[in-house]
Amino acid sequence: MILWLEDQKIRHYKIEDRAGLRNVDSSDEWNAAFQDYVKSLNSPFSIKQRGPVLDWLLGFAVRLEYGDNVEKYSNITPEKFLGRQSQNTGQSSNPLENLDFNDPQFKAGVTSLSMMLKIPPHENHLEMLKVNTVSFVYLSNCLLCCRFFF
Repeated sequence: MILWLEDQKIRHYKIEDRAGLRNVDSSDEWNAAFQDYVKSLNSPFSIKQRGPVLDWLLGFAVRLEYGDNVEKYSNITPEKFLGRQSQNTGQSSNPLENLDFNDPQFKAGVTSLSMMLKIPPHENHLEMLKVNTVSFVYLSNCLLCCRFFF
């Protein structure tokens, strides 16, 4: 992510000076390069504070992106954004967004899947769906691992 931000948005280093950030095979060298990079950007955070330094880098990249495209972004107002969002409502091509999670057929499907996975019933079908999903992913990963050993 750091390299992508530098390559695509921040562009503080010359391309040839980014080699240290590209060296992900050596953690010591990469950490040293990352520390130098963060210092050169005058970040208020050290690399030991991974969360805050990543948050700061993302914010810095957003500021630079906005600065590069002021005309493009200055025309966007909350009203225009909300109007554009309301126009897109209901036009999703993702069939999962149109599911009715309280439909009796959906509830029956969750219960059926739970029975197949031998998961005890629960009064809330959405909680059962969460457990089913985790169990299914776990079982899928186990099966994939087994394929490599047999």
